[in-house]
Amino acid sequence: GKNTAVYNDKDKLFDVFISYSVEDRDFVEQSFAPNLEHGATSYRLCLHQRDFPPTTPVFDTVSVAVESSARALVVLSRSYLSSQWSQIRAPFISSIMANNSKVVFIQLEEVGEADVGQFPDLKHLMDDSPLVKWGDPGFWNKLRYFLPEPVYLTFHRNVTMRGTLQSSNLYQAVTGPQPLPPFPPQEMVAKCSHGAETQAPPIY
Repeated sequence: GKNTAVYNDKDKLFDVFISYSVEDRDFVEQSFAPNLEHGATSYRLCLHQRDFPPTTPVFDTVSVAVESSARALVVLSRSYLSSQWSQIRAPFISSIMANNSKVVFIQLEEVGEADVGQFPDLKHLMDDSPLVKWGDPGFWNKLRYFLPEPVYLTFHRNVTMRGTLQSSNLYQAVTGPQPLPPFPPQEMVAKCSHGAETQAPPIY
């Protein structure tokens, strides 16, 4: 169901798999991806042209990349339609369906409906997925809205929540029916202050 996909996001190796054409490689790898990898919110990215071994079959690399990522992001351009989509179409579509993956489209340049219409499966995918136009006002905020929470943020939140839960359990134990001795006992305070000269300074 839809809910399971949300929870499964947290188990993924990557936050986002980015599919793009070789012609758009400079833009994606030098401008677009660094903003996501090193920006205010850091995402773990898998980039098609950068991170795949060139000798590995495309079918395998695309399938594994989609399965291992919480979102698939397509950088849509005329060159993507003419050279990239036909290469990755079969593994991309089958992996998206098998994993109930969510796809986000970034429209890098104006692409006519007639151009997209040549690829019915891509058009169907676009109809069901959000699309953000490169250069739109508030582009990064719009894009981040459709991306998953980065894995490291989930980790931080889980650690914080666990700490809070443990503190509340501790609090319940302290306020339980067992009477506790006053802390610290007076003789301990005397010992501590008496031995202060011989103790090594604390290391921070």
